Formats: sequence, structure tokens, C-alpha cells
Amino acid sequence: GVRYYAVGQSTGALLREHQIVVETPVETYDTEGLLALPSLQAVAGEKVLIFAGKGGRGTLAETLRQRGARVDRCELYERSGSSRFADEINALLMQAKVDVVVAHSGELLEQLFATVDVSNRHQLQTLPVLVPGQRVADLAKDLGCQKVLMANSALPDDMVSTILEWYSNRG
Repeated sequence: GVRYYAVGQSTGALLREHQIVVETPVETYDTEGLLALPSLQAVAGEKVLIFAGKGGRGTLAETLRQRGARVDRCELYERSGSSRFADEINALLMQAKVDVVVAHSGELLEQLFATVDVSNRHQLQTLPVLVPGQRVADLAKDLGCQKVLMANSALPDDMVSTILEWYSNRG
């Protein structure tokens, strides 16, 4: 039969609303969490179709292929960067009116750094950056961010609780 998987709880919940039995990661809601599921360990000979955004990480497909699965990918959407708010973002950084940066994905964080003027880069790097997990935290550090706040996931409750904890401990 067909088995369904979702990286995040929100996608999993949406599928369950339509009576689709779906597995989601237990520990971390990311590709690595999905790949850790026991049912995805022995997939040799299995046919896998991944629905995803254009581009993105190839880790899921790559790992499943290494485990012997036949993998196809269906790109459903494309994220695109926007410099529409570049002037406002740069003005806020110049005026020191930003307390914390929230980045729900590595792609978003990279787009932010691409949008910010070189003259404001240091200001951005000194701000606390809230991210949804280890992979994006590592990227933030690679981009020169000095204070990285890592939530358990990109779920609103996890992001909000992490930022509330940071605010209460700032002293």
C-alpha cells in the first residue's frame, strides 16, 4: 500500500483532516527527523515520490536513494526572494530598531543577508537570530550571527516559547 509522510506537524495535521494516515518525525521536524523514522530505514526497492518546493535541499531524496529506494520528485511551488522591503529593513537596522530576527528557514535567512546592505551587515550579525533547528542555527553561525536562539521546530508554539524564554532571561 501507499504510505504517507510529512516533515512537519502542520502538514501532517492537514493530511489527517482528510483521513490520510501519515507519519511525521518524532524528535525534530525536519528532513533528518523524517529520515530517522524506523519505517524509512529499509526502503530498498520501494518507489518514493517526494512533493516539495523547487530547488530546496536534496538530502531526503539522496539518502533514500542510498538506502535503495527509487525516488522521484514533484515540485509543487517555488519560493522567490523579494527585495520589496529592502529599504525598510536597512532603515530599521541603521536606526537600531530591531531587537531580534526571526528566520523560519535557512532560505529565508540567506535572503535576508542578501537583502541587507553591506554597511548594515555587522548590525544584523550582532542581533539575536531565532531559528527553527540545528541546520538553520549552523547556517546562521556560518553567516556570522553571534547570538543564535534555537527553537525545537518552526511551529509557532516552539518559536514563541523560545523567544519568550530569551526575553525573560535577557536581564
